Amino acid sequence: MVFVQPGASALADSFENDALPDIRALGEELGLRVVTVDVSATGAPEEVGFTPLVVYQSDRGRAVYVGRFNTLDRLENHVRTARFTAGQGRAGAATADAGIDGVVMPLGRAEVVAPLKVTDLAGHPPKAGLGATFASEAQQAIEAGMAPWFSDDDPTRPADARRLFYADFYPHRDADGHLSVSVAVFSQFHCHEPVFMQSAASAGAWSDRMVVFEQAGHIAAQAILDQLDRADYGDGFDPLPRYARVRTYQELGVDLPAPKPGAVAVDPADLTLGEDWAIDAQASKQNPMVVFAFPPPIRGYSGRVEQMHGSLTLGPGAALSDAAGKFIVPMSAVTMGESDLDSYLQSSVFKVGDNPEASFTLTAIESPAGAPEFGHIAPGELVGTFEMLGVSADLRVPVSIEAFVGDDGKPRLSLTGQWRVKLTDFGVAAAELPPGSDDDARATLVYDCRIVLEPAATDVSVVEDDES
Repeated sequence: MVFVQPGASALADSFENDALPDIRALGEELGLRVVTVDVSATGAPEEVGFTPLVVYQSDRGRAVYVGRFNTLDRLENHVRTARFTAGQGRAGAATADAGIDGVVMPLGRAEVVAPLKVTDLAGHPPKAGLGATFASEAQQAIEAGMAPWFSDDDPTRPADARRLFYADFYPHRDADGHLSVSVAVFSQFHCHEPVFMQSAASAGAWSDRMVVFEQAGHIAAQAILDQLDRADYGDGFDPLPRYARVRTYQELGVDLPAPKPGAVAVDPADLTLGEDWAIDAQASKQNPMVVFAFPPPIRGYSGRVEQMHGSLTLGPGAALSDAAGKFIVPMSAVTMGESDLDSYLQSSVFKVGDNPEASFTLTAIESPAGAPEFGHIAPGELVGTFEMLGVSADLRVPVSIEAFVGDDGKPRLSLTGQWRVKLTDFGVAAAELPPGSDDDARATLVYDCRIVLEPAATDVSVVEDDES
């Protein structure tokens, strides 16, 4: 079911013209019946606080899709997961966002929650020290800057009527006592790449530091508001007005279908996430788990990794905090899509005979989430050591962590992230790129990964149900 408000905004028009046809095509590919519900004409169930909103249902129950409306691979993961855990609300994570600490902006039947983070002061701290109340005073000033739109009231609306934007603030004091605060805003659906970033967004004298933080809060709030109207990222939405009619699914004519004769139910407990994981070889064949490119504005120089192996071990109860593992890439599996160029890379750059592998040894996963949950994206950082061409370097990779269910009914775990490597740090000369290319860009590679892992051993049966 796709809940919409046709004509409500430019975003609604963009969704109907661009995203909805793709969702219908995905539904057809997955064998689903796609039902569109115009809530402006019919009303909506209480938990529907904004549009567009996608809800999967089968005879086993309903699950609200929590993700960007234009990210079809996540929507597909949602459906596959919900086939087993639909009765659990958010495909198994109905309470995943409970207890979030952040400022709140009510919008009709919806709300936006913005958790705030102020990093440690960088640069040249004052000789007299910061004082014990610096961090709390800075956050209070930020909240004051956001106050025209946000308050510090506790969230009151259903979790499915809530959207999160994480606002991070990076203060820096220079040697002359000048303070600047950079601002980054992250979507809850993409924990490692900001939807808004402005260096030195607010600046002033150290003596006016609380004014500088307040201005930074104002800038962050405005950036979040701007995201709500944007269709390109898929984070935007149109809130339902408070007076919108509350209608049950039954009243809307989309009650749960009857169980399919002979269908066998699967207990969601069978999908318990374990501790031992390995690279999903089949997923690795379908899509490269690592791709790389030079950063903008350089174009046309990119490649991929066609093979990866390795393992990940989580702590008891699938605890992320106790994670350890290693991911290994044969250097012969690195390709830029041209045989002549690949041959040059293997022999002259990588010297594969002497350096057959590159690896990342994982020593920890830092995340506010205790463990992965079905239907919920958790932010985190992979912490470890990257080794390439005989050189080792500490590496932190911001990632989004998600548990989902594969075509075979078995759990999967995905780690999606991005990091940069300075080629010259590993003894590789800067690339010979077109004249005018930025020197730093010529020596930098940007890596994107979506590492898919499968349990070392699990046995879950696939269920075929009536669904929509």
